[in-house]
Amino acid sequence: MLSKISDDTALMLGGLGCAGWAASSLAKPGFANKILYGSEGDGPMTAMTNYFGCGMGLNAANAIMMARDSGCPTKTKKDVLKASGTAWLVAAGVGAYHTNKGNIKKEAGWANAAACAGLGALLLAKGRCSKVEL
Repeated sequence: MLSKISDDTALMLGGLGCAGWAASSLAKPGFANKILYGSEGDGPMTAMTNYFGCGMGLNAANAIMMARDSGCPTKTKKDVLKASGTAWLVAAGVGAYHTNKGNIKKEAGWANAAACAGLGALLLAKGRCSKVEL
């Protein structure tokens, strides 16, 4: 199954995940905050959500451009898949921790942690495996 997903497709999925976070954090930070934290937040919280969106937008652009670059070496793509997968898995852990502590609303937090873990596992597996069937 894993071999049916190309490295470029996996990079594009990671980039689209980042783009989704970027769009919600930049366009409607209060809405994003309300979903995760239960309130739209104040000025500093909105600012941090916007900065988060900028970072996720940068990650999205890098992953999507790399996925579309046929001249990019395979080793580089594999390394980026490993790094991106690790980052998504860390995000899953951080999200689960804060959901468990009550800092993130449970209904959104657990779903978000699961989605981050799933994407992270896919990206990390694609980065670590060549033509292995999982």
